[in-house]
Amino acid sequence: MSPPPASRPTDEPADARRPAQTRPAAGNDSPGWADDAEWVVRSERIAPLVDGVEYYRALRQSILRAHRQILIVGWDLHSEIDLLRGREADAAIERDGYPVRLADLLARMVDERPGLHVSILIWEGSPFFALERQHLPRMKRPWSSHDRIDLVWDRVSPPLASQHQKIVVIDDRVAFVGGMDLTQSRWDSHAHHREDPRRRKPGLLPSYGHPYHDIMIALDGEAAAVVGEWSRERWARAAEGELDPPAEAGEEDTDPWPPDVEPILRGRPVALALTQPATAETPPLRQVESTFLAQIREARRFVFIENQYFSSERICDALCARLRETEGPEVILVLPYGCPGTVQSMALDTQRDRLLERLREADRHDRLGVYWPTLTGGCEDEVYENSVYVHAKTLVVDDRLLRIGSANLANRSMGLDSELDASIWIEEGDDDGRRAVARYRQRLLGYLLGVDAERVAEVEARAESLRATIEGLRDGERTLHPFEHRADVPEGVALPIELADPDAPLDPGDVLRATQLAEASEGMLRSLDRTRQQLIAGLRHHRGKILVAALVLAAAAFVLSPLGDAIDAERVRSVLDTIRSGPMGDLGVFAAFSVAAAVGVPVTLLIAAVAAALGAVPAVAICLAGVAVSSALGFAVGRIFPDETREKRFGGRLGVVAARLRNRSVLALAILRNIPIAPYAVVNIACGATPIGWAGFLAGTLLGMAPGIVLASLFGQALGDWLADPTPIGALRAAGVLAVMIGIALLADRFLSKRLDRAQAEDEPAPEAAG
Repeated sequence: MSPPPASRPTDEPADARRPAQTRPAAGNDSPGWADDAEWVVRSERIAPLVDGVEYYRALRQSILRAHRQILIVGWDLHSEIDLLRGREADAAIERDGYPVRLADLLARMVDERPGLHVSILIWEGSPFFALERQHLPRMKRPWSSHDRIDLVWDRVSPPLASQHQKIVVIDDRVAFVGGMDLTQSRWDSHAHHREDPRRRKPGLLPSYGHPYHDIMIALDGEAAAVVGEWSRERWARAAEGELDPPAEAGEEDTDPWPPDVEPILRGRPVALALTQPATAETPPLRQVESTFLAQIREARRFVFIENQYFSSERICDALCARLRETEGPEVILVLPYGCPGTVQSMALDTQRDRLLERLREADRHDRLGVYWPTLTGGCEDEVYENSVYVHAKTLVVDDRLLRIGSANLANRSMGLDSELDASIWIEEGDDDGRRAVARYRQRLLGYLLGVDAERVAEVEARAESLRATIEGLRDGERTLHPFEHRADVPEGVALPIELADPDAPLDPGDVLRATQLAEASEGMLRSLDRTRQQLIAGLRHHRGKILVAALVLAAAAFVLSPLGDAIDAERVRSVLDTIRSGPMGDLGVFAAFSVAAAVGVPVTLLIAAVAAALGAVPAVAICLAGVAVSSALGFAVGRIFPDETREKRFGGRLGVVAARLRNRSVLALAILRNIPIAPYAVVNIACGATPIGWAGFLAGTLLGMAPGIVLASLFGQALGDWLADPTPIGALRAAGVLAVMIGIALLADRFLSKRLDRAQAEDEPAPEAAG
């Protein structure tokens, strides 16, 4: 993309371009920890936005009101995400006519507003996340023709560090700060339903994200202007060219604050704290860590935290110190069940377990509660699919402090990655402010506990503590479950925490070592998975032998153990009676057979099952009709393929069969049906891709399969008789019929294969004589 028109090159040192630190107006007594923040600024409106459903909706409304500049700074971005989903998307498009897809919306806004520029700064990323991110050319493609939409790849972070801030600024008048990127798998509703089609990821093939919980905060006024200036500073570092700030708002400019968002606080100071690793020009900034530690020290009643990770030693030390105090605060942690990525889990989940043990040891006065959100009452079956992934980064202390940002409680967020957190404090005597923060916290708990915020407030008013409130409400399926499990990581695979989660830039040797360890650990797990796949492949390769052995063992179990007494004629026929007693009767059996055969269930197994329940004669009639219908369905599918693609789709033995069917028609097909070249359902489709007609196909299929249907029905009836009266004689009778079936099939296969090969050789043209 071309350089932005509003960009100019600069040689000015980075620290000289940083926005000047600002303090609140006189009369506002800021707490001591605010001295560690980079800026203390005023916001006229403050609104937490919980989950993607709130943030993406608010962001779209603000983008529609942008006139000068849209700044996007993120860890990741996917240009094809939809900001609205389902009925809400349809209603919005009908109401205002603007797209809901991010790429289309930004392009439309730039087309309609000549003075609007969009600047996007995204972290270049790590190879470990390559499969999770949108391919860069595809990300740029929707905006390639727009000279006022610019995308820059941030490559200035130290090795193994990331640009982790998540920021959007509209005209320097509204800023969104927090933990949520504009990328796939982030949107979710407050209900976090296990199967919500609105969580569909971009792409042609359907794929869906898991339940996901995250938080942003909307700020305006002086706070938005400072965040905008900081975002342009980030851009200047990465793009080596400065962006001009937007022009002053004109009378025609609309207020970019999203109209559907009601602020919970107004006219308050906001402390903005940074984490920035050291560069050649600037010292490191560890404001996120220092403000966290000071805020924990000031807690009186409780410390409530939602966070994606818990691996910071210093944060753990601070919480342990408060738990040891006789009159210290409660500590409530809400974390995800675990990391979805293998490499992350190897390091961060094992470190989390170690730090949680330290908290439990320090909890001398029973004031600790650690939970993970679940949709199935804590059941650990398919736990990642049935839990809510916590990506939020929020802290509430005594309902007198509200903090939302991008920083995790991880070492790297304290000193290695680039982070931005916003904190708002409530002064003594400000009961309205305290109630507003309490409602925010109660709303969070309500979403995760499956109750409304009013119910949380009601129980909290009677309970002795915040932990008692949670314990009194967590009896549903959608709830907060105590943290009792440990990381499921193979022994000896965990990465050293000082390399996987460093709190400062590493030297080149440590970077190389960390990369090698991660690759080796990943390679070990891949080797285990490859061994598992080879085992599965071996089982499939020898499935015939395994099946015979299983049949022999099953027969012995029925004859020699009490297991045979558990199955009698009535129970065997109960499944059939369920189908036959329905409104379709025997037609139901026929329909079930036809569908099962069409989708690939082995036909011989189906025939034997029907005969075991109904007897040989009815089974022959039903199965012949079912074979006709199921084979016709597959044949119709084969007819869909265009002529030019059929040869590519059906090569090898199927290609030989297709060639034979062009000349031999019904007879060749009858022979084919008795040769195990390919599964029944595949052969039907392959035949549809040949010139053979419908009548010839059905005639050849029934002619070729009729003998096998009769034999399989006789075996099925013998098997059913044995199940009704499981005696040794009955077992021998069924085994005898099975042996006859197998013998006839082997002889027919050998004879008919030779016939087919001979006929093929006769049809092939003779090679020309040499010379």
